[in-house]
Amino acid sequence: MFFGNNVSSWPDYSIVYSIPYLLLGLFVFVLGYKEIWNENIKTRKWKYVLLFFIFLAFFGLRWHILSDTLAYESEFYSIRPDFSWDYIDDHSDWWDKGFVIFAMMVKLIYNDFFFFVFINSFIDILLFTLCLKKYCINVFLALLSFLAFQGILTEINLMRNIKAILLFIYSISYIRDKKLVKFLLINLLGYTFHSSALLFIPMYWVLNRRYSINVVYIVMAAFTVIYMARFNVLEDYLMAMSFQFDSHIAEKMEYYLNSQPEPVFSVGFMERLISLALTLGIYQKVGKEDRFNLIMANSFFVFYILYSVFGFNTVFRDRIPFLFVYCYWFLYPYLFKQYTKGKNKQMIGTLFLVLFFGKIFLATHMKSYYYESVLTHETTRIDRSKLLEFHD
Repeated sequence: MFFGNNVSSWPDYSIVYSIPYLLLGLFVFVLGYKEIWNENIKTRKWKYVLLFFIFLAFFGLRWHILSDTLAYESEFYSIRPDFSWDYIDDHSDWWDKGFVIFAMMVKLIYNDFFFFVFINSFIDILLFTLCLKKYCINVFLALLSFLAFQGILTEINLMRNIKAILLFIYSISYIRDKKLVKFLLINLLGYTFHSSALLFIPMYWVLNRRYSINVVYIVMAAFTVIYMARFNVLEDYLMAMSFQFDSHIAEKMEYYLNSQPEPVFSVGFMERLISLALTLGIYQKVGKEDRFNLIMANSFFVFYILYSVFGFNTVFRDRIPFLFVYCYWFLYPYLFKQYTKGKNKQMIGTLFLVLFFGKIFLATHMKSYYYESVLTHETTRIDRSKLLEFHD
């Protein structure tokens, strides 16, 4: 262990914690260097296959990382493969029913939590791959965006949410093509993995339209003020409403509302302002036929609004605005393409890449992100519980 065997004495922050994630990003960058700078180069299939297995090994073979991992393990072992409805319902207080059934099916194959983690990551990476292939974007920039903009947290800590998110991404073509039934079926499946996915349903009518740029400016400015002024009317309302729920929901709501608030003026806030400015800059340039990137730009606006409302609370932030964090993974490759067309292509492109790797570092330099493989880990579950007590 780099800092010694006494994990309690490890520093809360260190670049050492970020090194595995930065190396993964560097691998993506080096492998796709030519394609990042020249979109007309045809990528060889072996690169995509290699990326698939590298990401599967990195995420699928991880040891306990981040705050929810031990709780997921405990819940997994508490479930037995009993497919009666009453039993499934009894185990759906925390996990949604679809995820409970999924866990039961995995246990029928092999009753081991890290096998369960591997299967989860395999499904997530496969779904993400299908989405990348479906929407024909620069895969290397998309993966760098994924690593930079909360993809690591979403894959590791939000094992249920990410399935709902990826299913929604896959269904975006049905928004574009106006196929409501197929859209609803896919997102109702996502709802069985995480109930917050119901927020995706109204997006069928919200995302697939071009809004007046002046209206967008006014709305974004208003919600920026709301966030900066910390108008926590919603927090007070939710606290009052919690007493009307049953004791279990009220207890969970109170726990969520008492979580550590995020500071207003932070690096994340500056990044969101930069992303907002970049998105506003290209909004009117998105072609009439380019509905996917228009949907991604609108998705970012939804993300920005929800973050302004729910960003006061880290738990709600991770469960509601982060449902729309996918917009970064697909929008930033488009932004990179649009802003690197001129004579300053290399300089602007380099700034984008500095942003990507800077965000990877800032997202992972906490000790709760200390990476180990299940094949070579040195820490114990007790060690990890001490590391996981700190989670930013």
